[in-house]
Amino acid sequence: MTRFLPSLRGWVAFLLAFFASVYLPATFPARNGHTGKFLGPISTETWVLGGVTLIACIVASAFAFRGSRPDKVAASLAAVFIILLIVMYVKALT
Repeated sequence: MTRFLPSLRGWVAFLLAFFASVYLPATFPARNGHTGKFLGPISTETWVLGGVTLIACIVASAFAFRGSRPDKVAASLAAVFIILLIVMYVKALT
């Protein structure tokens, strides 16, 4: 049964990307419902936190992709959340 479960590196990559995609948008200020623009300025700490989180997620996913097949599946699922994070981060830039 354990051969179908990812090892620690797969779990770390998946959980890091999942929780980052859930909690990182909460650090950005609220948006206006009509225009979609932020109601306040985005602080430098938020930009740095987002960038460091993205890099950590990418590194963890790449490290997990070097593992067994379940690790590769977990890394692929983490990559989906990382893509969502990248889209959210770039949308905040524009």
